[in-house]
Amino acid sequence: MSRSFDLAVVGGGHAGCEAALVAARSGLNTALVTLRVDGIGELSCNPAMGGLAKGHLVREIDALGGQIGLASDRATLFRHTLNLSRGAAVRGTRAQVDRFFYRDEMGELLQKTPHLRLIAGRVDRLLQASGRCVGLELGDGSQIHARAVVLTTGTFLGAVCHRGDWQQAGGRIDETEVDQGTITAQLQALGLRTLRLKTGTCPRLDRDSIDFDQLKIQRSDPAMSGFSDHPEAKSQRPMQPCWAAASNPRVHDVVRQNLHRSPIRRDGFDALGPRYCPSFEDKVERFSHRDSHQLFLEPEGIESRQLYVGGMSTSMPAEVQQAMLQAIPGLEAVRVLQWGYCVAYDAVDPVQLEPSLEVTALPGLYLAGQLNGTSGYEEAAAQGFWAGINALRSLRDEPPFLLRRDQAYMAVLMDDLTTRGVTEPYRMLTSRAEYRLELRESSAFLRLHEEAKAIGVVSQERLEQREGRREAIDQARSQLESSRSGGRSGWQHLSRPHSDLEAIAQAHEVTLPADGMDREEIQAQARYAGYIERERRRLRRYADLDRIMIPVGFDFSARPGLSTEAAELLQRVQPRSLGQASRIPGMTPAATHLLAMSLK
Repeated sequence: MSRSFDLAVVGGGHAGCEAALVAARSGLNTALVTLRVDGIGELSCNPAMGGLAKGHLVREIDALGGQIGLASDRATLFRHTLNLSRGAAVRGTRAQVDRFFYRDEMGELLQKTPHLRLIAGRVDRLLQASGRCVGLELGDGSQIHARAVVLTTGTFLGAVCHRGDWQQAGGRIDETEVDQGTITAQLQALGLRTLRLKTGTCPRLDRDSIDFDQLKIQRSDPAMSGFSDHPEAKSQRPMQPCWAAASNPRVHDVVRQNLHRSPIRRDGFDALGPRYCPSFEDKVERFSHRDSHQLFLEPEGIESRQLYVGGMSTSMPAEVQQAMLQAIPGLEAVRVLQWGYCVAYDAVDPVQLEPSLEVTALPGLYLAGQLNGTSGYEEAAAQGFWAGINALRSLRDEPPFLLRRDQAYMAVLMDDLTTRGVTEPYRMLTSRAEYRLELRESSAFLRLHEEAKAIGVVSQERLEQREGRREAIDQARSQLESSRSGGRSGWQHLSRPHSDLEAIAQAHEVTLPADGMDREEIQAQARYAGYIERERRRLRRYADLDRIMIPVGFDFSARPGLSTEAAELLQRVQPRSLGQASRIPGMTPAATHLLAMSLK
């Protein structure tokens, strides 16, 4: 049996959901193929969204018309701001969400979305014709023909779950149907370099077996803004507390005595884990001078007894995990509902992709999500949206959707992936963004307003509301700049450290926006103005390099004076601009200068 669509999306995780939704909402006849329709939007690991730099990504996706921010806000159980004591540019909104409510709402939304059809099945082969990807062949032999394909397989390519000596094929626990190795083989046949990566998850505990009197309760901040400005972005779940705990030397001793039983220490285990989110056994070994590590007990849902132990990702044998947990005050009698485990899977080095996430070697095929070597729901969702909108634009013969690094964290993510590639799971960090002072959470809707209008999936009502918010911010700034006291303008007073916006506005009779996030944006604009101007001057040279384009098909090997190593790097990445070329790891300033001379 054969079926035809404009776009076929493979995988129902966060990347697949965003790709399918932006395409279908734009009018493309879209198919989303997933192993389990009832598993769409699953939060396989921590039931939380956002965090440092990740919250920025969620707000940017929402600003452009994606779904992850709205879905997270509606499922929120607990919300707080990370790095609250630091500057606005590096703060991050983090929300604990009801993973069951999130999954069910996302699945129901996709089911009801016009132009979108959900298909349950395993993809065994990518169909190719005339040098393009033209569809999929499923495990039952049926075919889906499509003008373009977005592949978002997550952790399910060549996936194996590990816990101690136990292992089982699967990208998640008890989901054993994975690809038969044919997709990885096809990608390799296209010349794509693949690698083995690892992700892990924490044990889930029965809340009825925990002595909460020995733990420190943490309550949500009810006044905090969520991720989305959608009118329906109000939590549909009652707020819940989280609890803080800590490991201790007894826990660490259990780990050290059993390190040899960890699968990641086993000979032949070659999957690389994330440096910035290590397993608990790695923490104990790597930070042996520390007597404790912070842990968090986080609810997974209103109707669920499960609590997630944040900070204790582990693949130790079950009996070792039990001993580790029981050594923590408050967990002496704990019952474990699901043991921690890790997943080893195949990923692709994304340096071999176009900036649009299209596979250079097979036009019409786009890769997004953990398949590209990233970690995290937020990074996956950003790539899915990016790939979906670029597939749409390609099919309409429109220019690709590309942002600059000074416009969005999304652009930093895509540029890092396609320019630098990955050697371990990539995690978004504020330190990766050289323009981070400008890329604040509070400025996402301002930075991406024109792009949101061009994409066309944000409602006119929301766009008009944002324009009103922008006008209110600009008006307040203008009033502060024009009013004076003590020989200084209100804006100058506001730019000083520890200045109080409310007091200054009252003293200068300034009308502030009603939205708390917009007030924060005014404060940030004032405080960062001088720093941003200095940073802009320093980075201007690099921005100029991004404007010097490299012709498609440029022969780097024929450039006089360019070393063989530099030519090979350039040939592998195929940068689109001199700026992108300069960011390739291993490219020296001398090689960049020689390339610039060749482009004149």
